[in-house]
Amino acid sequence: MKIKTIFAVALACASTVALAQSQTATQSQWYFGISAGASKSNVPDSDATVIGATTNSYTNNNTSTGYKVSVGKQFNQNFALEVGYVDLGKFDVKNTVNGGTGTATSTSKHAGVTAMAVGIAPVSERLSFMGKIGVMASSSNSEIAPTGSVTVSGARTATVSEGNLAYGLGVQYDFGKNYSMRVEYDVYAGLRAAANWERRDVNLLSLGLIVKF
Repeated sequence: MKIKTIFAVALACASTVALAQSQTATQSQWYFGISAGASKSNVPDSDATVIGATTNSYTNNNTSTGYKVSVGKQFNQNFALEVGYVDLGKFDVKNTVNGGTGTATSTSKHAGVTAMAVGIAPVSERLSFMGKIGVMASSSNSEIAPTGSVTVSGARTATVSEGNLAYGLGVQYDFGKNYSMRVEYDVYAGLRAAANWERRDVNLLSLGLIVKF
């Protein structure tokens, strides 16, 4: 009887270890993601300030289209690391001065490489909530385009490369073992496209596909 009991316990332990190893192997895997959506920035009027203008009328374009690609590794059901590239699109503000005698249009573009830690909270077998935080090595470009009576005394273009905080929230739905869909809201904080410009956050609301391998 004791031998049978010991054998049964040993068999149960072996089965438990095998199941745990199988689950770990399933949960630890690489993935590739691609997504696109609407980006938004609060472009300040000061981007298109014209010194000496007596009247100013600003038109701001605060929305654009962004996309991102990423490669990550999910180590277990609660944690992943991912790196990627994001292009947040183009934004501009136009300043019409002195009753329409001239304009100054300031354009800014933001893109960069990201590295993110991802916390995952499964709520069912297929649905999970996510929170992300990390850094963005950003490269932002600006251009000032004058018309009419407006002239630019300095450089018309500029580039700023720096590190910025990045964070976000998301929801992931797994269609099967290898494919998932994500809806994400990401914030890329404190971007600027010229050294003397105000910093601004750029948000990206995106829909994406995840392929696991």
